[in-house]
Amino acid sequence: MSNINIKTTLAIYPRNNPHEFLSITRGASAELTYDLTDRWYTFDMVEQVIFTFRQKKKLYWFKMFDYIKPTADTVVDELKTYYTNVTTYAGTLQCTGEIVTDPVENPAEAGYYEVVAIEAENDKLPFIINSHFRYLVTDGGFSYISFIFAPKETAQFAPTIPEANVQFEVMLRIDADKTDNSDEYDSTIIEKQPQIIVKDSLYSQVALDGGGLYASEDPERLASAKLTVRG
Repeated sequence: MSNINIKTTLAIYPRNNPHEFLSITRGASAELTYDLTDRWYTFDMVEQVIFTFRQKKKLYWFKMFDYIKPTADTVVDELKTYYTNVTTYAGTLQCTGEIVTDPVENPAEAGYYEVVAIEAENDKLPFIINSHFRYLVTDGGFSYISFIFAPKETAQFAPTIPEANVQFEVMLRIDADKTDNSDEYDSTIIEKQPQIIVKDSLYSQVALDGGGLYASEDPERLASAKLTVRG
């Protein structure tokens, strides 16, 4: 009787692909990145980026760009954000500046700049990049937007459980004037990002603003704290 050779491959496939997750630790700095490599658009076409986070009913969002112009306000508008000590980088529209937390009575006379909404003239307006953001290009040509959470900001997130991770989304607005598209309207791209797992730490239970210690068995106490954000 001749030998019979049987060759087979046994494989087990999960019914669902495993979900991707990001992880941050409360009380530690955290970096999130958004890959721009091999996109149909380039970074110089982007006129706004917004990173949005949701934990339970709390919604936090951060704008990458503040477009500014000299204010004409002779009285303070409490709904506006003002900048002072604005300095422009040579040969560019990018600026540095300081947010005014206690504006004087006459913003125009003080030489303040005010933040303006996205308009058709944005490519002519100076802008300030929010300190949370960086645009980076590696030697290998990999380009990405980097977003940095400060330790005091991650400390204000509540530790998560699998059913209640932090939702994360990125919005980009592409300037139609800088594309080959003849459409007069800008393009808005919204991409859902991997959920964020928030891990607790002993250090996060130190009151970062007061140097003291606190103990809490109720994570809802932490979840109710608000992040300080601009936008």
